[in-house]
Amino acid sequence: ILRGELKMGYIRETYNLVAFEDIHPRAPLHGLIIPKQHIRSVLELSSATDGDEEAQQQPKNHNTSIKLLEEMSDLARALVRDKHPEAYEKGDYRLCFHIPPFYSVDHLHLHVLAPVSAMAPIYQYGKYRTGVRWCIGMDTVMDCLHRGLPPTPYSRNDSWRAVVCDLVESIKLILASSSSEK
Repeated sequence: ILRGELKMGYIRETYNLVAFEDIHPRAPLHGLIIPKQHIRSVLELSSATDGDEEAQQQPKNHNTSIKLLEEMSDLARALVRDKHPEAYEKGDYRLCFHIPPFYSVDHLHLHVLAPVSAMAPIYQYGKYRTGVRWCIGMDTVMDCLHRGLPPTPYSRNDSWRAVVCDLVESIKLILASSSSEK
C-alpha cells in the first residue's frame, strides 16, 4: 500500500500517516490509518517503562509512540467529523486496533468505524468490539502508555492456553451484554 503497488481508496495522507478505505467495509465509514514507518502491531508501541526485549527491538520510544497515536487519533476523528458529522457529534464511532494474533496485516493499522449503530451486530458486538482479547480502543492504548504501562494487557509471548482462556472470557462478556440489551 505504501509503495503504491495496491490500488486503494485514499482518503488522506500526512507526513507520517496514510488513511484509506478498508477493502471490506463493515460500516458506512470504515477507514484504516497506517503509519508510514513500519510498526508490526499495537504490541510494538512502547510505554515509558518498557524494558522487555521485544520493545527494545523496535526503533520506538515512549514519546514517539504517544505522538504517533495522537496524530492517528486526530486524523481519525477528523475523518469521522468530515464524513459523518452526526456520528461524530453523537460519539457514534469507534477507533480500534486488533491485537495479535487476531489481525490479518502485519503493519499497525487503526480502524475508523462510523456510525457504529449502522454496523451489523456481528461486527459491532464481535469483531470490532473493544475491551475483548482481540480488539482494543485507541483511548485505552493511549491511557496505558500515558500511565507508563504496556499498550495492551497482552503480549506476543502469551501462551495459547492464556489466549484461549481470554477468548472464552471475551465471548462470555459479549453474550452477557447482548442478552442484557434485549
